[in-house]
Amino acid sequence: MRRPDNRIYGMDAIDRFWCKVSIVDSGCWQWLDLPNRAGYGRFWFNGKMLRAHKFSYNLFIGEIPEGLELDHLCRNRLCVNPEHLEAVVHQINSSRGEVGAWERAKTHCPRGHPYNDENTFISEGKRKCRICSRLRQRVDRGKWGFGRKKLRSGSIGENVWI
Repeated sequence: MRRPDNRIYGMDAIDRFWCKVSIVDSGCWQWLDLPNRAGYGRFWFNGKMLRAHKFSYNLFIGEIPEGLELDHLCRNRLCVNPEHLEAVVHQINSSRGEVGAWERAKTHCPRGHPYNDENTFISEGKRKCRICSRLRQRVDRGKWGFGRKKLRSGSIGENVWI
């Protein structure tokens, strides 16, 4: 029997969880309910909407350590198999994901300089172009007789470059 909010009477959270999971050939536990906008499964528990993979990890492995987040090793956002989840720092999670692969595939900086051993350095965990960095420093230091222009507010609704 269903309640008006479409939840099933008398089922505990674990039973409701398993009703929304299908185990597929890849070993993933595919979430069958609707995903959120980011593509992750959603699960209602104790009056809160949680990500289904976090609920699964907490249920089968334990609490997610402070400062860590879950990485889907299978790259399937709808997978809730705790064996396919690893608690890692954000930098590792993002470097393993689609954005990290896209960044690694770049061969040139936005201005067209090559990312090679001579022209590339790492700063704050990201690749940086030495040529662009030098140009930025020259402008910042005023080596060409000018500094970066600053924007300040002028009269009503007007911005003035100084």
